[in-house]
Amino acid sequence: MAMMAFLYAVLSQMCSWTFPVIIAVVIYRWLRKPHPNFPPGPLGFPIIGVMPYMSKFGLDTIFEWSKTYGPVLFARFPANPTVFLNTYEVIQEAFSKQSTKFSGRPIMQLLYEVTNDTSGIISKDYGHEWKLQRKLGNKVFRGFLFGDRGFQTIVQQEAKLVIEQPKKKIDLPIHLNVELSKATANVISKVVIGKRFDEGDSQFQALLGSEKTMGDPKDAVLLQLNMMFPITGRFPPVKWAVKRSAKIHLDILDLMHDFVIERQNNFNPDNIQCFVDAYLFQQQNSNPKEAAIFSKHELHSIVKDLYFAGIETSSHTLSWAFLIILHDPECQMKIQTEIDCVIGKDMPGLNHRESMPYTCAFLQEVLRFRSVVPYGAPHLTNADAKLNGYYIPKGTTVMANIWGVHNDPKNWTKPEKFDPLRHIDGNGNFVLSPRVISFSVGQRRCLGELLARSELFIFLVTILQNLNISKDPSLNGLPSLKGVMSGFFVPSEHKIVLACR
Repeated sequence: MAMMAFLYAVLSQMCSWTFPVIIAVVIYRWLRKPHPNFPPGPLGFPIIGVMPYMSKFGLDTIFEWSKTYGPVLFARFPANPTVFLNTYEVIQEAFSKQSTKFSGRPIMQLLYEVTNDTSGIISKDYGHEWKLQRKLGNKVFRGFLFGDRGFQTIVQQEAKLVIEQPKKKIDLPIHLNVELSKATANVISKVVIGKRFDEGDSQFQALLGSEKTMGDPKDAVLLQLNMMFPITGRFPPVKWAVKRSAKIHLDILDLMHDFVIERQNNFNPDNIQCFVDAYLFQQQNSNPKEAAIFSKHELHSIVKDLYFAGIETSSHTLSWAFLIILHDPECQMKIQTEIDCVIGKDMPGLNHRESMPYTCAFLQEVLRFRSVVPYGAPHLTNADAKLNGYYIPKGTTVMANIWGVHNDPKNWTKPEKFDPLRHIDGNGNFVLSPRVISFSVGQRRCLGELLARSELFIFLVTILQNLNISKDPSLNGLPSLKGVMSGFFVPSEHKIVLACR
């Protein structure tokens, strides 16, 4: 009994000072900055960080923080503390002028746990291998846009088809975004693997189904929670969302493998027609060291990246454009007036853009007003850097607040208002604004930006050349412009009514 009493006394003494010490260590580690001159930011709380302060999507919250802490601020997220860049100037300084220090890519943990690698254009870290892959992608995409591979023709063909299905349901409410997803998927398919799919094709349906499931808003919230608090992945419902996400990614990789194998079996080095052809040609004609970089595994991952980025961003941007038209029918009237004056009944082409300033301004304002990718992809400093007077150590996650730049009153008068005329000068000419950075800036700028801009123009103009858009008469009001986060910032589900012009 005496021994038990002694042990109890010792343990009681240990507990009396151990627990406060642990708390003190946790608080110290939480308050400690990576460097004395590290960017400022809200303290948040140990373990849970700034999460209690975040609004529903965090878009307004971080922008409001920038008013207190400045253009470069530090947010303590539980699993991944992040530096946010909140003005056009600091984003340009970091991603363009200091691109060699700010173009790294942190490991995207959820994706890494599924695939166990960081291959591809999006996930691969900055370095020699990434530069070679990027260089090839730029060459191929520019060849489609400016060469003889006919990107314009590809989009025109899909644009014709996208208006045929709605014509079968004239005056009936439809989900136009479904047709837009099919069309943009076939555009990227033609560019990447050299073929388009019929609507009933099983592979095509599997691809569209995977993309739709991956964009589920409820799962997006749970996956975000898992990224912030990895331990939540062990318990339902986060555990189930993680499993669903893993299966989707593996299914998509299997599809990409099938696409590549089919193309590889028909490869003709004298007839390069798509990205996969160009990749296989590069693989066969590189020195042994570079040939290893252009591996089959890398090709599968890059094809997945191109599909993922090419389908979702374009279709969601077009969905925003048509939703905005519901709220401001005058935009439709002005675009159609330009169409009638410049194009008439001819097929819309890229050569018409310079004669259609309002249409170009409308599209640029859509990109500003509703940023489909509000923060872009995360960057990682691959060297110690100084930015805006602050020291940012190697290995720091950095994100560009694209939404903040697009909604900053210093850049735009009444940014909450949709106004295409802000992009037209006193002479009536369209002005391409460098401060609309939907495709990011610097070396990590979106690989398919030029293709995407061309695609948006042809689809928008072709649809409005043939159809009028109006709201579902069964609804009392208009669908909301608030949007939801589902991996991308997208319109809430809604229907529209189409009528032939």
